[in-house]
Order: sequence, then C-alpha cells, then structure tokens
Amino acid sequence: MGNAYYLKKDNLNALKYLQKAVTISPNNPKANYLLGNISMEIKKYDIAVLVYKQAVLYNPYYAEAYLGLSNAYQFLGDMTKSQQYRRRANELNPNIGK
Repeated sequence: MGNAYYLKKDNLNALKYLQKAVTISPNNPKANYLLGNISMEIKKYDIAVLVYKQAVLYNPYYAEAYLGLSNAYQFLGDMTKSQQYRRRANELNPNIGK
C-alpha cells in the first residue's frame, strides 16, 4: 500500500503506510528504501541516512539504497561518506545514477 501511494507521489499516505510496514517488519529493505526517498524529498537527510542504512543492512546488494546514502551524505556535507557509498553503489550496479 505504501509503495502505491509513493508511486502516486502521495508522500503523506506513503509515509503512514511505510512506517507501519517497518514497524511490523523492520527487516523490509524496500519499505526502508522508500522511507529514505521520502525523507530526502522532505529534506530530512539525517532520517534518510538511518532508513537507507536499514535497507542495506537487510539487503547488502541494494545498489539504489547505497546511492540514496550517497546523496543523503552529500546534502549533509559529508563528501567522504558520500563518495564511499557512491563507489559501493557503482560496484553493485555500474549503470546506477546514469
């Protein structure tokens, strides 16, 4: 349900359902990833870092979540971590971000 609202750009409802999803199943990498995307859109970069990290904790091959981490750290001004996570995203998917 959260994914459907996310695709419709209804961040308020997406946030509600995705938060419920990670409460029920905190090891859901997709829900954490989407929460990270919404957090980025509303400029809550510190929250985005936390939920993207949850996504890669439960799926260490989630290239998109590593790219999300890279972007969040870039907005937070930590270019070292941003580059580190971008490299990991590119290792997993050389075409990511192109």
